[in-house]
Amino acid sequence: MRQKFYTGFNLVDKWLNELREHCGKIPIALFGNKIDLIDENDLSLNKDKATSDYNVGKYVIDNKFLGYFKTSALTGQGVIEAFQALVRKLYLRAKM
Repeated sequence: MRQKFYTGFNLVDKWLNELREHCGKIPIALFGNKIDLIDENDLSLNKDKATSDYNVGKYVIDNKFLGYFKTSALTGQGVIEAFQALVRKLYLRAKM
């Protein structure tokens, strides 16, 4: 299962280019799914992995995303919190 997560992350550049090509400058957030299938400690501590919190966080900052949210569609872990944070950020951005 970890390979699928990594493979999906490898496609983010492609998806990001397609979004920007077809949608222009829209706010973008990155959602990491299947958080229930990975070792959180391994992600947070291992900078050598492309999908580590450090590397994904840097990618999010470099591409000016609204945020990065780790979720699980299976268990619902982080889903409500992610959407609440996303709505708050969009609201505050619109108020400016």
